[in-house]
Amino acid sequence: MHSDSLAFHVSVLRKQFAAHCRERLAGEGITLSQLYILICVGRRENISPRAVSEIMGLDAGYLTRALAKLSEAGLITQEKNPRDRRAAVLNLTERGREIFDFSRRLFREWDEIALAPLSGEERQTLLNLMAKVTARRLPGEGRPGEDRPGWMQPAEMEED
Repeated sequence: MHSDSLAFHVSVLRKQFAAHCRERLAGEGITLSQLYILICVGRRENISPRAVSEIMGLDAGYLTRALAKLSEAGLITQEKNPRDRRAAVLNLTERGREIFDFSRRLFREWDEIALAPLSGEERQTLLNLMAKVTARRLPGEGRPGEDRPGWMQPAEMEED
């Protein structure tokens, strides 16, 4: 067994987190993958589909289909960019903003569930160590000088 491996523990937590999210998102009509895209759009007003693709590392074809589903569900708008009519900009609808806000609660809820066995001091130690581990760029994670890839940095989940 590889239970002394970080990869093992991260994999277990990821599966548990995904199952938790699928259960909680079932009534919202959105998948976890779509939620990640919605969060990316919600963090940046008037973001282009190309920027979402680059930030999230998504194939353009996959993203186009996902954006169509989010648009059909009334969660995002896709409009012409007023500065470049050939390009589009994405924004959340009111319902999309509600789901975005729900994601914050969903993630905090998961934190409480996952960290329940730990004391307050242990939680803080674990989070500090995880922040240290995830702060550095790993091999294959982009070119030097690029913004760190990803759709969400930890500070983004704090209350506004």
